[in-house]
Amino acid sequence: MRCVTLLTLVVLIAHTVTLHAEDADEVREKGIAALKDSQTNPRAIVDAARFFVRAAALYGEAGNEEKNVEVNSFLYWCKKKMTLADIEQFTKGGEDAVASKLAAVEKAAPKVDDAPKWFDRADQFAKKNPDEHLLIAIRFYEIADRFKGSDLSLQAQDRSLKEITLEKTGSRTAVNDPAPTPAVPLGKKVPLPTPARQKEIEKTIREIYKADFAKTTSKDKLAFAAKLDKEADGPANDSESRYVLLTQAAIVAAQAGDMNCLLPFFDKLMNGYESDFKDFRKVQLSAIVKASDPKLAKLASFMKLLIDNPEDAPANLAVGKYYLSVGDEDRAFKMIEKSKNDALSDLAKREQSAPPEGAAQTGLADAWWDLGEKSLDKDDKNLYRVRALYWYNKALPSMNGIGKIKIEKRIDDAEASIPRKTIDLLSTLDLTRDRITGGWKPENGTLVANNPNVGILQLAYLPPEEYDLITEVSVTGGLLTWILVGGGNQFELGMGSNDGSDYAGFELVDGKYANANETTRAFTFVAKKKYKVVIKVRRSKVSVFVADKLVTEMNTNYQNVALHPNWSITNKHTLAIGNFRGTGTYFAITVREITGTGKRSP
Repeated sequence: MRCVTLLTLVVLIAHTVTLHAEDADEVREKGIAALKDSQTNPRAIVDAARFFVRAAALYGEAGNEEKNVEVNSFLYWCKKKMTLADIEQFTKGGEDAVASKLAAVEKAAPKVDDAPKWFDRADQFAKKNPDEHLLIAIRFYEIADRFKGSDLSLQAQDRSLKEITLEKTGSRTAVNDPAPTPAVPLGKKVPLPTPARQKEIEKTIREIYKADFAKTTSKDKLAFAAKLDKEADGPANDSESRYVLLTQAAIVAAQAGDMNCLLPFFDKLMNGYESDFKDFRKVQLSAIVKASDPKLAKLASFMKLLIDNPEDAPANLAVGKYYLSVGDEDRAFKMIEKSKNDALSDLAKREQSAPPEGAAQTGLADAWWDLGEKSLDKDDKNLYRVRALYWYNKALPSMNGIGKIKIEKRIDDAEASIPRKTIDLLSTLDLTRDRITGGWKPENGTLVANNPNVGILQLAYLPPEEYDLITEVSVTGGLLTWILVGGGNQFELGMGSNDGSDYAGFELVDGKYANANETTRAFTFVAKKKYKVVIKVRRSKVSVFVADKLVTEMNTNYQNVALHPNWSITNKHTLAIGNFRGTGTYFAITVREITGTGKRSP
């Protein structure tokens, strides 16, 4: 009889818990319905909070931690969305328990180390509820807001914005759904969103990226502009959301005073939407004038002038030179032809005819060189020498004898005298974003690699056609690698110890590995000694120097090189570093732009 009584008691307890869980689910569903209603009826947020507080209590009694965490996340959103008048409804109505619960949820301060756990829970919720875009956005919003300043906070911001966009556009995420329609169809311009729609989308963006909008340094603004750009081109965005993201990115880039960052946004907007954006461009260029140094401010003023007066000769000359300096030759030469500068206009016409053989190429290079020698302006002299260098390098493979010696001398003189833009890649690494495989960690301003197998880290930089990659590093074993880009192809330089051999060489070259092709040279790193490795990537040759001594080089058109299958890189145009079966400490990683301008990769 006693056993029966105990069994009955257990069944009753289990039944009571089940009833609580079922009641909690019902209350939760009512809360979610009110939450969704609040998107168009803000007053419904109060009802949503009431339901979620009741559901949280019921889930707590039932011991359902997963659901309790979920409704607390929804409550966190409710508290952020409520006005003071909304909160007063609870206190004046005798619902102190609701007000207290909302305050407690908001004040909860998880440890920074808990961020991965919170992110994983939100991700699991998203996988279980793939079509609940608003609820997924809310889960990731909480993480972004609670863990501000962390890498996972930034990822959560991005995820939340994407889900909000999917919610607004009515998109689904089922695995078998067809690929999403591009935000802007290729070759077709679409109308601008209505002012009301623009305002609505901007409000959402500002909510998601509140912390980024508050940052004031140029470095932070440029990083934020890149983030908005990446989001704009993401597959989840419709043309309206893309438009607002691009305009906000342009505004942020202008505030940072960075012309190179700003102008591509103008191109994307004008190529994708039915507007010439005259007023918008003028406003952003005016911001550049205010935020920049005198030279850049003058350039921005000329660009503003060309918006209304596209034939203005002095403005075409100044802006044409700028585009030439950043490697946009097509646009540069078209503008220079309008400049009424006879010498430059003649060279622009010769450039556009693209001389195919050595003697004509050398003649064009000499003309640029001579123009540089005559120039009294230091910036112009350097610009013309860069152009001469371009044609000398193209002519060099077909030259011989005294003509070749002359060209090599001028190439050496030009590379020694022309100031180059140098970019610090080490300080901008984001290990959460850039790590592909292996063990990498920051340590006292350095980067430490420790990889018993394969370690790969993207440098998040898309190089120009010619550049120097400079690394200061010490090694305690294994093989160091640099993933390079030339002629549109990625390839690898390996240096160090691998399978009992110490060598330096490129791979794959004509399908052969670095220890078995003609670029292979004997080379040994002394353990823990600091080395400066300079890799010079040019149009037809790559050279590697260690402590200013040539270690190995390769003449190539880059069509015979490929990346080793071990080094799987997501972005096929970015630089990267690798570490194979060993350790290394990186003290500096910089790139020096030789021809054209590189850019950060998304």
